[in-house]
Amino acid sequence: SADELWKGFSKNIYQAIGGSPLALLALIVIHVLCFILPYPALIFGVVENNALLLPAMVGVVLNLVLRVVIGQRHQHTALSIVLHPLAVIGMIFISLNSFRWSHKGTILWRDRVYGGET
Repeated sequence: SADELWKGFSKNIYQAIGGSPLALLALIVIHVLCFILPYPALIFGVVENNALLLPAMVGVVLNLVLRVVIGQRHQHTALSIVLHPLAVIGMIFISLNSFRWSHKGTILWRDRVYGGET
């Protein structure tokens, strides 16, 4: 379920990147630049017919190629490929929640609370 996904990744994603705020910031910046920004940049480039058009097109095509290859390998649906930017946004929110849980000492898993970094 969505709740299990949220809690399951929230419990360990921050620790998986070494429990470092700098690593979390880098993870978020890289994902935004690579997997989210190409799409609005493409729309803006088409509407405004400006210099963003070509790099945005390259970014979107590379995103789609990557997702198609991964999707074929793991038998994902076409919808999951199209919705990938939304999944990345969700992952960012889960990562921020993982940071929050870790620093508050409220890592929740299977109805138990575990301590995190303080």
